[in-house]
Amino acid sequence: MQIDKTTWTVTPSPEAARAAFVELLTTDEYKGKKAQVVLSLNSYRLMLHRFNAEPGSEYYVGVDDEITLEMPENLDPKWLEKKNKQKQRQQHANI
Repeated sequence: MQIDKTTWTVTPSPEAARAAFVELLTTDEYKGKKAQVVLSLNSYRLMLHRFNAEPGSEYYVGVDDEITLEMPENLDPKWLEKKNKQKQRQQHANI
């Protein structure tokens, strides 16, 4: 997996996160390529779009689709806590 840090946006603002996600959805640079864009909150993937996915598939998000910016109500808080601890350990190991 390769991450393009030039298109990486980290922000506490839901509006800025939505804008960055939509901007990537509408770019032609990745269209049809084996690339994806992820919208996440506290390490939880809210939405994922694969640029080589067909409209209507599980991994396709259209610019007119509703973009989710909230955690699902049925998300187990212990799962999220465990995921955040794993992320912290990984970041500490990368120092």
